[in-house]
Amino acid sequence: GYQVRPPARVAIVGAGGGRDVLTARLAGASEIHAIELNAAIVAALRGPFADFSGHVYDLPGVRTSIGEGRSVLTHSPGGYDLIQISLIDSWAATAAGAYSLSENNLYTVEAYRLYWSRLAPRGLVSTSRWTSTTGGVGGAELPRLLLLVQAALRAEGVEDPSAHLAVVQG
Repeated sequence: GYQVRPPARVAIVGAGGGRDVLTARLAGASEIHAIELNAAIVAALRGPFADFSGHVYDLPGVRTSIGEGRSVLTHSPGGYDLIQISLIDSWAATAAGAYSLSENNLYTVEAYRLYWSRLAPRGLVSTSRWTSTTGGVGGAELPRLLLLVQAALRAEGVEDPSAHLAVVQG
C-alpha cells in the first residue's frame, strides 16, 4: 500500500514487534495508530526491549491502542490513508484454532465494511495473508479473502469490486 500512494495517516492492526510501524515511518507517515491485542508485547517493547526495538511504540506521531483491531477501529474517528493488516496470525496458530476469537474476526465481510468506513476518501486497505503454491496450509487463504472482500464491496454498493482490488505476491 505504501508504494501505491504514500499515506500520511496509517492504522496498523496487529502492530506486534513494530516492523509495520517502522515501515510506515519510512514511507513518510506522520500519524500512525498502532493497534496491538497483546498488552505484554507493547510492555516488552516499552520496557526491556525498548532500545532494541528503537522505542517503536513511543516514536513521534505514533499512538498506541491495546485491544482487538475491529473494536479499536469502531471507536476511532477514522480518516486513515492506509489501514494495514499484515500477517498477524500464523499457520500454526490458525491450524490449532488458537485465535478463533480474535484474528479470524478481522477477516469477515463486516470487518472490511468497517475498514472502508474508517478510510479517508482515497484510502487503501492492505492485507497480507499466507499463501501456498502447493495447495497446503494457506492455499485457500487468498481465494477466501478475495471472495469476502468482493462481497463487502458489493454490500457497499460497488458495482465492479474487481476493479478495486489488487493482488501482489512477493
